[in-house]
Amino acid sequence: MENVGTFKRYMIITAYTIVFWVALPLTLIAIGKGIDTAMRLGGASSAWGWALLGAGLALLAWAALWLRIQGNGLPISALPPARLVVTGPYGIVRHPMYVGYNVALIGLALVLGSPGLLIIGGPIFLLGWIAYALVEERGLRRRFGAEYLAYQAEVALWPRVPLYRIIQILVALRVMPVNVEGHRRLPRGPFVVVANHACYLDPALLSRLIWRRIRFLATAEAFRPRLLGWALRRSGAIPLRRYRVDPVACRRMLRHLSYGEILGLFVEGERAPLGKYEGAMPRAAATIAQLGVPVIPVGICGSYDAGPRWASVLRRKPVTLRVGAPVAFAGQDPTQAIDKAISALLDASVPNVHLAGLPRERLSRVLWGCPRCLDEREWNAAALRCAHCGAHFAATPHGLFADSEGATQTLAALAEPLFAAADTVPKIACAAQGAYERVLVGPIRPMDSLGAGTLHISHTALSFTPLAAGAFTPLHIPIERIRSVTTERADTLQIATGESVWQFKPESMSVFRLYQIVMTWAKPRLERPVRA
Repeated sequence: MENVGTFKRYMIITAYTIVFWVALPLTLIAIGKGIDTAMRLGGASSAWGWALLGAGLALLAWAALWLRIQGNGLPISALPPARLVVTGPYGIVRHPMYVGYNVALIGLALVLGSPGLLIIGGPIFLLGWIAYALVEERGLRRRFGAEYLAYQAEVALWPRVPLYRIIQILVALRVMPVNVEGHRRLPRGPFVVVANHACYLDPALLSRLIWRRIRFLATAEAFRPRLLGWALRRSGAIPLRRYRVDPVACRRMLRHLSYGEILGLFVEGERAPLGKYEGAMPRAAATIAQLGVPVIPVGICGSYDAGPRWASVLRRKPVTLRVGAPVAFAGQDPTQAIDKAISALLDASVPNVHLAGLPRERLSRVLWGCPRCLDEREWNAAALRCAHCGAHFAATPHGLFADSEGATQTLAALAEPLFAAADTVPKIACAAQGAYERVLVGPIRPMDSLGAGTLHISHTALSFTPLAAGAFTPLHIPIERIRSVTTERADTLQIATGESVWQFKPESMSVFRLYQIVMTWAKPRLERPVRA
């Protein structure tokens, strides 16, 4: 039976080769020449034809070899691959063999100087293989199910703009000066990159580590705006609803690792407002430790100066990526193991920030009061001066801050007393714009607006009441129901319970202060460490 099966297999391969590699090309050439004769068309051979013919054949060979290596199959309907192949040429287009055949035919038409073959092998063949591929994909969806649906959503029939590669090339060309130091022998197969996060540009900067694409997890909030969401999806980012357990994101992570790809995770959960590393989220660290692949720590030094979160401005500043040896989890708590690895890489790094070119008035987002006396009314954040106690701080050329005695410190150290004392008030109220997410599952959609209201926060509850009577039903959330607290951008507080998600954009109060207050009062139920 085995010999019969082998004989049948060879017969199928032979028949396929004769039909698609001999009969079909000769038939198309004959039809093209017939069109040339009937319509009295003619043309000279073009050197571009050889280039296209070579490129098409190279793509064909690459796709066939990759299908054999990765899928353990052949590009023959009767002998399909055992596994779905989504990397290599199949990560560029869904049907690279058809595309390669199409390009090769166009090249052959130019080599032969046949306008008729150019018509047949160009647009007509293109429409033909697209129609056939759409029919073929019905069977692929039945065979591979959700895995193929996810592949369809990410990879198109025709090559798209390689946004991730463009970003990589720009970084390599020193549009943003990035240097890489430390352990450079990165694994060949799947692995996870874990890093600190202080700037929007961090994912782009990490692309300097390796030519292979790194798929980053990104907050679902970043996918709500159409243009940014399009760019993130096109670059391969994975949306994560970080305010709840997200099985869709988890499945995508595991799927891409099974394809031998690289994942990038910023373990703090969000960008550090003061630039200092705030520690890995315990749940994220535990998940990473269980993935069963190498975990490579990276310390990103200097990106805070390139784009401090409170300023909402990006600048060209030198950045260093310090790469460490794989994290050793054996016998250690996953959170401590990751924190130890990343902190060691950042040990000599100071999160300095040069104020030149930054909107100094936005310093009030992290310095909402005097660092010395904590007074808010007499404090001028833009001037770094307090009329109440006379404290004055000056920005130094090294990105630090000097007090009247000449002692220097980082912005993080300067703001630390304010963050530590944020919850000393018994309750707080401020005007804000409110929004909520109507559905927590399915596609990520824009938030639904609640309108303007007053946000009240106390030890027992968070409430949001409308400014105009009847504008919306007043919201009341007991503190013990809160399951997640995050900040979006540098101006929005996001609160989640087990049933819904709300966002509040305060008009005049620091969102980081509100975050610190809620986190401190709700911390028995939350895993995130309180910033100090």
